[in-house]
Amino acid sequence: MEARLHDIWAELLGRDRIGPDENFFDLGGHSLLAMQAAARIADSFRVAMHSNSLFEAPTLEKLARAVEAARRMDPAELIQPGNRDSEIPLSLAQQRLWILDQMDGPSEIFNMVRVFRLEGPLQLTVFAAALAGVAGRHDNLRTSFALTRNGPIQVVTSEYQNVLSVEDLSDVPENRREVALDALLTDAHAHCFDLASGPLWRVIVIRLTENSHVLHLAMHHIISDDWSIQVLLRELSERYSSLVNAEPNPIPELAVQYSDYVRWQRQWLTGERLVRQLDYWREQLWGAPSLAVLPLDRPRSDGGEFQAYMVRFEIEAGIAMGLHDLARDAESTLFVTLLAAYAALLSRFGNAGDLVIGTAIANRYPVETEALIGFFVNTLALRLRWQPRATFREMQACAHRAAVGAYAHPDVPFDQVVDALQLERSAFYNPLFQTLFVLQNVPKEELLLPGVAAAAMELERTTAGATFDLTLSLKQTRGGELSGALEFNAALFDRFTIERLAADFRNLLASIVQHPDEPVAGQISTTGLPDRSRTTVYR
Repeated sequence: MEARLHDIWAELLGRDRIGPDENFFDLGGHSLLAMQAAARIADSFRVAMHSNSLFEAPTLEKLARAVEAARRMDPAELIQPGNRDSEIPLSLAQQRLWILDQMDGPSEIFNMVRVFRLEGPLQLTVFAAALAGVAGRHDNLRTSFALTRNGPIQVVTSEYQNVLSVEDLSDVPENRREVALDALLTDAHAHCFDLASGPLWRVIVIRLTENSHVLHLAMHHIISDDWSIQVLLRELSERYSSLVNAEPNPIPELAVQYSDYVRWQRQWLTGERLVRQLDYWREQLWGAPSLAVLPLDRPRSDGGEFQAYMVRFEIEAGIAMGLHDLARDAESTLFVTLLAAYAALLSRFGNAGDLVIGTAIANRYPVETEALIGFFVNTLALRLRWQPRATFREMQACAHRAAVGAYAHPDVPFDQVVDALQLERSAFYNPLFQTLFVLQNVPKEELLLPGVAAAAMELERTTAGATFDLTLSLKQTRGGELSGALEFNAALFDRFTIERLAADFRNLLASIVQHPDEPVAGQISTTGLPDRSRTTVYR
């Protein structure tokens, strides 16, 4: 058992030898890899397994015992290819976005956008053929949505609808070309997809010179998520390369499609399993504060339309290493450690002792879903409760408990959790939490085209699914640093406020690394943000 688990770990962690007592998270594991490991263990051993199992049994020796004790998986827990001629319902996650689209109309808020600068001789005909090949492999790239007497359904066409268009700026004078490019990208960002007609993704190649292009890729969130974009870029790269080199298609056919997952989900998340998960969320979130106190510059009632902007910052390698050490000492993860630090930062504004922070999970379970393009991601509400004089290690333990419990109950869509709690909804803020924390563990999104150097272009403004007041996202860099971004609703915050908040977070992390056993409340030095715990706050 340990040997078979070793092979799964070794592949995911990129290691040849792993001892039976070595900790998964010490070896570079994180929550996303834990989810992948759990899915592969479930598939290999036919047992029910979730990512929290690796938090509770983080060594091969302990995990082997946990797998031995797990019940056998029944046939209902395996995704099977289905009849694609019958009506295909929406997944539980898709259903929410479809309803929002029906209520508010088409919007660019749910566009997922990636932009790359391409330097080198791009073969446009080959690139178009590669796009068609990827679309032929994934039903979701040929999907639109229709309303029937039985409710909304997915409509999958057999024919590929061209999504590629080319814009030529090579005749624009060089001193005005970047301005013209910005205008084109702005228009592309603002495109609204029609869910009823499709296609729900589009690709624009903007020609700057003969060997210099910009690629704009946009997908509606209802057919995609961050993981899916990674799948799309990888397959597009492989298809393009094989066509350029006149080699056979290297990508095998998919065993199942997203529609098969939808039918499986609708059957699997029912009965006792659904009741058990909903009972967990009711118990955890009952009585939680409905509204976080944030350092808003304007009241939510005056917020108007959502306008997402971003402030980026860096956390030096020495502090990042100290945070890793704190995670290892607590037998926890970097995600949990950073979540606790974020809660400590927000506690200063009047959230002391009880705070709900959201997080997004890939939710790629069972293992067959890893290869699919589709909307799988779910949002979890993590409730942290701590004592007034809590040290950072105590807050870290609170965050650990919240994360482990949530990862064991990840399947119920967030909207169903809200409905189960019978929460009153408001037009001015999201229910349960208004701030999100994400540690980006998805591999770097790369487009690898032979003879063409592709570099991702950072976007200053984004609206891709950004519907929260404030979102903190962090990712590890190759140099050991942590790269951070605070995405904020510009209708509520001034940029200067968010810049100061980012500086305060960096200061707090440095203090935590040095003094993890001292009360956190005394470590939050600020760069000038008003102490909203003692003043009137905007709610």
